[in-house]
Amino acid sequence: MKRQTKLVDCGTTVFVYDYTSTRNHEKHSFEKGSNGTITDFKRLFIKNFINENLEINLNFTLPLELNDLPNAQGIFEEFSTSLQDIFNQASVKCLAVLQLPLESSSNQPSIRIVTDIDYFEATKYFDPNLDEEELDRLLEERMTQLWGSQVFVDTTNEEMEVKSLVDVLTNTLLSPLCTKQTHTIFKSNLKRPKVLRNEKADEHIKRRNLLEFPRQSSTEIYNKVGGFIIVNIYSKC
Repeated sequence: MKRQTKLVDCGTTVFVYDYTSTRNHEKHSFEKGSNGTITDFKRLFIKNFINENLEINLNFTLPLELNDLPNAQGIFEEFSTSLQDIFNQASVKCLAVLQLPLESSSNQPSIRIVTDIDYFEATKYFDPNLDEEELDRLLEERMTQLWGSQVFVDTTNEEMEVKSLVDVLTNTLLSPLCTKQTHTIFKSNLKRPKVLRNEKADEHIKRRNLLEFPRQSSTEIYNKVGGFIIVNIYSKC
């Protein structure tokens, strides 16, 4: 068996998986099924929304009715397109999660949306003397009026937001309302992480000087597909 390397570059964070196998596995067990859905979401979030600029961006929640669920993808697409017109941006990055209750009779479903719309740009036309709470209320009122139904707005720190949305996604995948046909992740104008293997991965490690990244961690996990894997994580944030 020979050493195999899979590298996933998410911008500010790079994941490197080293293992020994007779073949290079396309996906490991943690990249398949529900675990794979969560892993893919985390990578997309890091690639598109975690950066070194500590920006404060707008996030939205769209409440849904149960009979809206089959058209959740269409609702997301319409809303994400409307954001470009409302905030006069040529392109808006959006990553969203469907929030379903763990019990079918409790709570209202919704779509939780993260964007790259800058909070200060979005509120610059309001009275500068207003506090953040009042600005959020006015922004919610404006968004609700323009969208035509209730929209909630928040500006949670992105690192906290990814943890919150992973919890939401985990619960959604366990919900009795979630089926194989249910869209649980929605995306618009996002960049995919770069995936490299073996020699190309080694070259990329040297080119990006990963060993100079300020935050590094290493652990070993057992994977049903590739056996034991050493996971090295290099992060700038």
